Amino acid sequence: MDTVIRPCLEPAGDQRRIEIVTRLRVDARLYHPVVVKTRPKGRRPVWGPRIPTPQHHVYWPVSWQQSRAWVYGRRRAFRSQQLRCRWAVSGPQLPVQVFIVEMAGDEEPWCLVTSAPDLSAAQVVDASTARFRQESGFRDHKPRLGMEECRAWTKEPILPTFQVQRIALTLVHVLHARLDQAWGAGTWWPKPEWNPRTADTAMRSRRICWRVRLT
Repeated sequence: MDTVIRPCLEPAGDQRRIEIVTRLRVDARLYHPVVVKTRPKGRRPVWGPRIPTPQHHVYWPVSWQQSRAWVYGRRRAFRSQQLRCRWAVSGPQLPVQVFIVEMAGDEEPWCLVTSAPDLSAAQVVDASTARFRQESGFRDHKPRLGMEECRAWTKEPILPTFQVQRIALTLVHVLHARLDQAWGAGTWWPKPEWNPRTADTAMRSRRICWRVRLT
């Protein structure tokens, strides 16, 4: 809340505002906006009346809407409920849109929230599922960079890990080149029975080094 949501929605100085689209907890605290009374008595409330949580969206005073969006590689039909309200994370002054999405083929509904007031349900679903396409790209590129065993969520451990991995992969390629030069290409290691036509000596030398490391 203090390191991501607030800095995006309430930037400091001359920084630009960044709208968010993210998943919402099923027990998220949602509120109606505060209604200003003509003759207020006592302290003015910070939050409006409480709204049922997303897991109790059947009590929301909104109807279902049908739409379609690009999800998991194809256009899929879904129905959604849209509610404009206040979110406890973003604060009582910033309006948000909350969506309950029932996707065709999924058992559980999606709970999404966005700070962009003009986005439709289909646009919010498109933006949310685009994250999974990015995750698939990360998954496919990590083995190519030798980062399968890296478990890091910040920048600091990634930089030294990446450098060590690149050095290790370079040494593996040098090793298999020296072995090919000394023993002959494709003669110093047995080809696997399931793929006798393979010529990937670099992968073989890497597996040998990995087996030695584990033993």
